Order: sequence, then structure tokens, then C-alpha cells
Amino acid sequence: MTAASSLSRLTGAVVLVLVGGCAGAVVLAQTPASSPGVAKVPLEGITNFTRVDSAIGCGGATSSTALAELRRLGYVTVVSLREPSEPGADIGLSRLAAAREGITFINLPVRSQVPDGRVIEEFLKIVSNPANQPVYVYCGSGNRAAALWYVKRVRVDGWTDERALAEAEAIGLTDGPARTFVRNYVKESWR
Repeated sequence: MTAASSLSRLTGAVVLVLVGGCAGAVVLAQTPASSPGVAKVPLEGITNFTRVDSAIGCGGATSSTALAELRRLGYVTVVSLREPSEPGADIGLSRLAAAREGITFINLPVRSQVPDGRVIEEFLKIVSNPANQPVYVYCGSGNRAAALWYVKRVRVDGWTDERALAEAEAIGLTDGPARTFVRNYVKESWR
């Protein structure tokens, strides 16, 4: 299966088009991610992989061996929110595997109980930059990835709190302190 057909199978919105012998991907439609657009997809080496839309995927623990599959699916940037000291984080191995696959690897460590606003702002810049898309974001369970994605949906995309929270929960937001922090962060950062 080709990378284009794999990504098309996952996004449901990308179609391979042949024009004059040249292939290109065309986005036909994007469903709101709080609706059926959010899809849990089993991928070996990734816990809780969620395809959010054609530009973003989120997940939990991701082995360095899974980066080859992410590349085949079309991801060009991987953002790890794991702290290097977390058991099983393997940031160094993941960075090497990403380099072998031609993927940009970024480690933005986020502490679940005390996230740093500067890290959140850097995350927003990275995931909002079209040059980094499609981007895959992960942490240990998917909770931190979902929490930061919630901030992006409200601050950058203009979603309502309710809609963004529903999507974040579908992705994997389960932790009360992380939920409280990001919701308060959004309220405070708009003052």
C-alpha cells in the first residue's frame, strides 16, 4: 500500500488525483473533528492513536519503530510531549528513527501536573505551521496531547470550549488537573 493510499484510508478526505501524468493529493472535505472525523486507528507501536483530521494525529506511548509507519502515512513532523526521564520515553531512539525516516522530531516536554505556558505557546506555533503538517503529537497516554490540542482548537481555530473539550476527550483527555489547567490557561491567556 502506498503512503498516499494509506493516508487517504486514514483521513477519508484525501484523494489521489492524476492530471497529465502527475499525482497530487486533493482535500475534498473535512468533517468537524468533534464529530465522526476523530477516529481511533490501531497502529502497531502506538498506544491510543487518533487521527483527528488530515493535518494532525495524536497518541500515547509511541515506540521508535512506529515512526516508519507514521512516515508511510504521510506525517512529516513528530512532536513528543514526553519528558526524557519518563519510563519508556526513549527520546534519543525516537529522534534517531525520525531522522532515518526524514521526519522532523521535536521534543517539547510537558509536565502533566504543572504544564508550562511557554511550552504551550511553542506547541501552538509548531502545529499551526503548514510546513510541519501533517504532524503527529504524542505523550504517554494521549492525555497531554489532547490537552494541548484543546488549547489549539480554542485559541487558534476559534472553537467553543464545549466543542474543543468534546474533541479532546475523544482524543484521550482524561486527567482532571490537565483539563483544569488548559481550560484556565485559555481563559487567562485571553485577558
